Amino acid sequence: MFDVGGVIVHERTSLYDSIAQASGLTLEQVRTIAAPMTHGAQRGEIGEAEYWSALSHAIGIQEGRLRGIETYCAVDQDVVRIIEGLARYRRCLLTNTTSFHPGYDFSSIFDIALRSYDLGMRKPEERIYHAAIHATGLFANEILFVDDQMRNIIPAQSIGMATHHFRNAEDLRRALREHSVEVDNGC
Repeated sequence: MFDVGGVIVHERTSLYDSIAQASGLTLEQVRTIAAPMTHGAQRGEIGEAEYWSALSHAIGIQEGRLRGIETYCAVDQDVVRIIEGLARYRRCLLTNTTSFHPGYDFSSIFDIALRSYDLGMRKPEERIYHAAIHATGLFANEILFVDDQMRNIIPAQSIGMATHHFRNAEDLRRALREHSVEVDNGC
């Protein structure tokens, strides 16, 4: 079971960093203002129009300009190849995202895609891990959960999932070997 942001996709410049630069606010101020709205959108509680309008008002940047702020992301092709090599296993994506996030289509490498906005909950809420277990049809101790954030790993561990704190593709390969997970494509 894999997270996307920070595992498969790496931000070179985050939205919050870009907003801080454009607004003159500190990154911490932007996080304080934007995080509750982002979390609501990730749970599917607010939609795209409401999110951008509220964020624009709170930050003090015109909505059109705010929507135009870009982030720079890169897909880690080494991690993609590793996941592709796990085809004999039930591969599950579990990610915090919004319905309007300009994401990537990873449907070809995952059997199950669980997105926070579809579930109405987000990591690290414990109930999302129970939903993921149910969706996979596996037992918690049959799942290896890979995430780059310890705050998301701890609840998964507490309900019996094996976990890996992602740092890079080579470290992931090592963790898979340690958990006796075989990668079929030579990665």
